[in-house]
Amino acid sequence: MSTFRKLLWSIAILAWIANMVILIIALTDVVPSNPFKQYSFVIGLGLVTITGLMRIEYRRQNK
Repeated sequence: MSTFRKLLWSIAILAWIANMVILIIALTDVVPSNPFKQYSFVIGLGLVTITGLMRIEYRRQNK
C-alpha cells in the first residue's frame, strides 16, 4: 500500500471516529443545549455512508 493510500485511510478513519463521537453526543444529553440533537438522523446517515464506503474500499484492497 502506498503512502498516499495510507494517508487517505488515516483521514477516513479519523472522520469515521469523529462522526461516531458526534452521533453519540447527538443521541445523548451529555452536552446541554446540544446543537447536534436536531441533526441526529443526518449524522447517522453520514456514519452509515462512510462505513459503507470504507468497507467497499477495504474489500477492494484485499483482493
